[in-house]
Amino acid sequence: MPSPTRVEARRRALISFARFRWRPIVEEVQRAGEGRIFQPEAAPTVPVALVLGAPVRDLKPTAILEDRISTAAALWASRKVKQLLLSGTAAEVAAMSTLCAELEVPGSAQLLDPRGNHTYESLFNAHAAGHRELLVVSQRFHLPRALYIAAKLGL
Repeated sequence: MPSPTRVEARRRALISFARFRWRPIVEEVQRAGEGRIFQPEAAPTVPVALVLGAPVRDLKPTAILEDRISTAAALWASRKVKQLLLSGTAAEVAAMSTLCAELEVPGSAQLLDPRGNHTYESLFNAHAAGHRELLVVSQRFHLPRALYIAAKLGL
């Protein structure tokens, strides 16, 4: 069995390798958001806003999900988008749709994707449904990764 110092040295080497190996990817993800993240009032006009799901508690949206839906509803109300594509788990999509209705976004302006269990799936499903130009609605910390995936999918 290797000595504790040898094990520790290997662990440090692996961590250093992982940091070195992943750094270019992390930088590429961060660059994906540069110049492509907008406040709602400065967002371009496009046909659809993809609203990414977030956890629900007792079938009620969390603060993060409420923020995403209120932002998306504001985009719809200001005519920046014609439709909201609500994507997440079935429970997330149900909570998002209910909140949209409370914010006076009609059902005809809501597209539902209850198969978007992860960011990649939501973006993949949007692409598969033929959406090529859309706004992604999420929090600032999440957008660079979402935009990186969107770019890789051709959105």
